[in-house]
Amino acid sequence: MVDTATWETEEERVVVGGAVQTLEGSPDGELIALGKTIPDVDESPPGSVKLLDAESLQAVRELTMSADDFPYDLSFSPDGESVAVGVATGLLYVFDVATGRQVHGAARVHHDFVQRIEWLPDGRTVVSTGADGMVTLYDAERGLVRAIMPAASRRGPAHTYLLSWTEDTVSAVSGEEPGRSYPLELETWLDHACEVAGRNLTRDEWSSYVPERPYRRTCTDRA
Repeated sequence: MVDTATWETEEERVVVGGAVQTLEGSPDGELIALGKTIPDVDESPPGSVKLLDAESLQAVRELTMSADDFPYDLSFSPDGESVAVGVATGLLYVFDVATGRQVHGAARVHHDFVQRIEWLPDGRTVVSTGADGMVTLYDAERGLVRAIMPAASRRGPAHTYLLSWTEDTVSAVSGEEPGRSYPLELETWLDHACEVAGRNLTRDEWSSYVPERPYRRTCTDRA
């Protein structure tokens, strides 16, 4: 523990057991989420994340995953009500902080370990990068993967890093290749989809991608 006024290490130390891979504080500063890769014999199983009280550092709750799902990165939602956990097997878990229960079943977001996860400002979308060289957008409300995109022009396994994530754009780099930025505005994607498909989205396609909006023709009405 470090005193941020003096930046001196305090004498008191907290034993968490095992090797800490990732930790993050909640937006309100009341909790700390801590994921371990190699726990002590008498500690929690590898596939778990502990929620600690930020003041006392006592365990409040435990989020449990499959035994082989070592947590590589985690992130609280902007409102602090959910926490997303990316694991070694390429899966993404989303938990309700108050109950410790999974919001949906684990989702396959990468074919290698998850390197980085962050919530977008909309509070419902989780962006992740993985060692497979891909960037994934996951809809935490509906429990489905919205998009899987290469982080570089040359596809292939590579460590992949998020550079920025805003309401409008997600940017990432992979390996030694130049990075890519992807717009998140629906109209931009519709323009591109119309160029590729040359037709309107069907009603089934529309309900899969933008179910919260009423159906309309997507290509024939565009300039």
